[in-house]
Amino acid sequence: MGDIEALLSQLASDIEALGTRLEMLRSFRQEMEGSGYFKDEEQALVQQEILAVDNERNAKIEALKVKIDIYDNQVQRIADEMTHRALVIDGMCSRYTEFKSDPLLDTFAQKQLSLHEQLERARSLLQGA
Repeated sequence: MGDIEALLSQLASDIEALGTRLEMLRSFRQEMEGSGYFKDEEQALVQQEILAVDNERNAKIEALKVKIDIYDNQVQRIADEMTHRALVIDGMCSRYTEFKSDPLLDTFAQKQLSLHEQLERARSLLQGA
C-alpha cells in the first residue's frame, strides 16, 4: 500500500506548500497596502492570486479528506479483514493438515478472492477520488 500512502503524503505536501504560498501572498498584500506605492490594479492582482491559491488549497483539503475516508473505511478495513482471515485459515492449516483438503476451504478462498477484488476497487476509487 506504499503507493497509496505516497499519494496521500504528496497531497498533504501540496496543501502545506499552498498554505505557505497563501501566507506569503497575504503578507505581501498587507505590505503593499501599507506602503502606498502600489496601484489598486496591482493590489487587485495579488488579491486575485490569494483567492485562486485559497480555492486550490481548499479543494485539495477536501480531496484529501475524501481520500482519507476511503482509505480508512474501505482500503484499510478490507485489508485488515483479509489479513485476519488469512491468519485464522493458515493457523487451522498448520494445526490440522486435513483442513488443507477440506471442501470448506474453497468457500473461504472464494471469499478471500472477493475481498481482494473489493480491495482493488477501493484502491482504484481512492486514486481516482
